Amino acid sequence: MLFRPPDKAEEAIAAYDKALALDPDFGFVLNQEGYACAEIGEFDKAIRNFERYAAANPGEANPIDSIAELYFRQGKFHAAKAKYQEALEIRPDFTPSCWGLAYIYTYEENYAEAGHWLKEFIARSPTLFEKAEGLWVTACSDYFLGRWEQSWAEFSSLREQFEKVGAAVALAGTNAIMGFLCADRGECDPARRAFQAYSKDITRPIFLFENRANHSLMPMRPQPGRRYFGAGRPAGQPRGSG
Repeated sequence: MLFRPPDKAEEAIAAYDKALALDPDFGFVLNQEGYACAEIGEFDKAIRNFERYAAANPGEANPIDSIAELYFRQGKFHAAKAKYQEALEIRPDFTPSCWGLAYIYTYEENYAEAGHWLKEFIARSPTLFEKAEGLWVTACSDYFLGRWEQSWAEFSSLREQFEKVGAAVALAGTNAIMGFLCADRGECDPARRAFQAYSKDITRPIFLFENRANHSLMPMRPQPGRRYFGAGRPAGQPRGSG
């Protein structure tokens, strides 16, 4: 895990190989090494690792999701969608696969189907935090698709909830994007107020603490918004337990 940055991928693979020499069926390591191989373009080895992970852990959704993601990164969209669907058949609440499907359909500009999978992500999410994440992405999607009134209503609701629970980083991000939304609508005064709120948010001690904690934990935490093969995209659970 200490070698997760892409420029340390080869060191990571060497360390993972030592662990696998001790336990060839160690699913977490098989998955981590698969992603490390993908980061340096060794896709054949990556898929072999994911397939070994799946074989050693029958009935688990995560290795199937990892295979789906690899296919997606290779541009094999049809195969990727089939694997994401397979992961959800195994475990219906495995929400990272909903993210994957939403992302592919967005990439294909099939926004209706992308929206369907965002709704599925929200409906299937087991925690309020994940549901809020899905609602936030939905609001962003509506903004980018020109559904500004709907997006404004969604962000307004989220902002109220973030204020109630003291979610400083989420609140700051929401105020910032609402400022851009107002600016796009030609509403200068509301835009100014939103940006002023954002500027105030990011100077609050709780924001600084929460933001620092998020960055400190990034290498070891679940990252539903990040899976990297040299470029960023949303992800699921920790690469090895999800």
